[in-house]
Amino acid sequence: MTETRESQRAAFLARAGFAETPLIALPADAATRRYFRLSGAGLLLMDSPPHSEPIGPFVQVARHLHGLGLSAPALLQVDEEAGLALIEDFGHDTYTRLLAAGHPEAALYRLAVDALVALHRAPTTAAIAPYDADQLSGEYALLIDWYIPLLIGKDAALALREPFLKLFAEACSDVAQRREALVLRDFHVDNLMLLEGRAGIAACGLLDFQ
Repeated sequence: MTETRESQRAAFLARAGFAETPLIALPADAATRRYFRLSGAGLLLMDSPPHSEPIGPFVQVARHLHGLGLSAPALLQVDEEAGLALIEDFGHDTYTRLLAAGHPEAALYRLAVDALVALHRAPTTAAIAPYDADQLSGEYALLIDWYIPLLIGKDAALALREPFLKLFAEACSDVAQRREALVLRDFHVDNLMLLEGRAGIAACGLLDFQ
């Protein structure tokens, strides 16, 4: 009989010593990846189906960030074949929540910029694919293909697509030729956290970087 995803998660947690720990499902986003909070354990279960979102890139980048003194979630236990991992739970203090609650924004953004500076000063790892012209074009095409049609309609967006892509290709023509630095493309307020008890750039928690 084929093993269900739920039974795979249960077996993984049992092997890690958390068989009886209640799970709290966190809100899902557009990805097939899911997270569950282990009640009272300070850990999250990351469920990243290997057929759609292999967990290897997350593990690779997390270890690279750790080596730079940046705060990616610690990896307690990983089963790459199953696409499951127990990772550190950074809590609830995302930049989004803190800003909405009135936390001084200048300090938060200064910390985020300091973390980026440290990241871009550090040597890259050759195992990560280059952020070349093809990758850049795929990124800026997302705006005209997905968001602009919601504002002005599909036909109007399609009429603008070719000049839009040409404009951005010209603007980005030399970007891919510059020095290599690791790009965290989802580096924004929903994926940044303030970590109490950590000093310097380690106080900036980084999420969703795979």
